[in-house]
Amino acid sequence: MDELNAFEMLIGLGAGLSIFFFGVYEMTLGMREAAADKLRAILERFTKNRVSAVATGALSTGVVGSSSIVTIMTVGLVSAGLLKFANSLGVVMGANIGTTLTSQIIAFGLTDFFGIVLVIGAVMRFVVKNERARAWGTAIMGLGFVFLGLEHIEATMAPIRHWPPFIEAIEQMENPFFGILIGATITAIIQSSSATMGVVIILAGQGAITLPAGVAIMMGAELGTCVDTLLSTIGQTRAAVRTGVFQLLFNVFNVLLLVGFADQLAAIAQSMSPGDDDAAIAKQIAHAHVMFNCFGVLAALPFTTYMAKGMMRLIPDKAPVPVPVPVPSTDPNPEVGSGAGH
Repeated sequence: MDELNAFEMLIGLGAGLSIFFFGVYEMTLGMREAAADKLRAILERFTKNRVSAVATGALSTGVVGSSSIVTIMTVGLVSAGLLKFANSLGVVMGANIGTTLTSQIIAFGLTDFFGIVLVIGAVMRFVVKNERARAWGTAIMGLGFVFLGLEHIEATMAPIRHWPPFIEAIEQMENPFFGILIGATITAIIQSSSATMGVVIILAGQGAITLPAGVAIMMGAELGTCVDTLLSTIGQTRAAVRTGVFQLLFNVFNVLLLVGFADQLAAIAQSMSPGDDDAAIAKQIAHAHVMFNCFGVLAALPFTTYMAKGMMRLIPDKAPVPVPVPVPSTDPNPEVGSGAGH
C-alpha cells in the first residue's frame, strides 16, 4: 500500500466515522424529541432496586444506542436530585450491557439494511404529519446513517488487511496490555466505544483482526468510553461526580478481573459461534463483548450497597460553609457611645 492509498484510506475512514457520528447525533435528537421525558421517567421509576436498575440501564441503552448518552443523562438526574446515587450504579452497569447490542448488529450483518432503515425514517420524518412520529422518523434516519457510516468504513478498510505495518501492529495487539492501551486511546479520542467496536468487528470480518486482538481492544474501549462521562460531571454536584467516577472504577474493575481470563473468554465465544472464518471471528468478538460486560455486572451486583458507601467516602459531600455568628457588643451603653460625636 503506497502513501496515496494510505491517505485515501484514512480520508475514507474519517468520512465513515463522520457519517456514523452524524447518525448518532440525529438519532439522539430524534429520541430526545420523541421520548426523552419517557426515558427520564423510566430511569426515575424503575431504578428502585439493583436488578431493575441494571435492566433499565441495559434496555435504555439498547434503545438509544449509546451507553454514554444514558450514563450522562443519569449523571444529570443525580445532579438534579431526581435519582438517588446508590440507584444510579445499577443504571451505569446496565448501560455497559446495553451498548453491546451494537456489536451484535454489526457482527450479524444487519447494517446491510441501511437503505431500508433510511427510507422508513425519511417517510416518517418528511411525510407523516404527527410531530411525535416525525421525531421517531429522525431517530430512525439517524440509525440508518449509523449503519451507512459503518458500511462505508467496511468498504474503505478492506485493503488494510494486506498492509504489512498493520499486520505487525495487530500481532502486537494480541498482547492484552498493548491491545487494551490501543483500544482505550482510540475510544478516548473519538469518544465512542460503539464506533471503536464497529471498526474492530468490521476489520475482523475482513480477516484483518484476530480474536485475541479484538478481545484486548474491546477491553480498552470499555475504559476509553469513560472520558466523555467524566467530562460531563464538571461543575455538577458531588453525587453526579460520584456517578461518573464510579463508571471509570467499575470498568477498571472489569478489566482487571477478566484480563487474566481473556483466553477463556475467547474460548467460550468460539463455542458460541464455531469456526475460524472471518465472519465467525467477527461474531466471536461481539459475543466476547457481551460476556465481558455481563460477567462484570454479575460479579459486582451483590456489592452495590458497599460500593455506594465506598464512593461516598471517596468523594464525600462538601462540608457546609459555617455561618458567622455576630459577636455581641461589650459596650454597656452603645447608644450613648455612638452619639458622643454629636
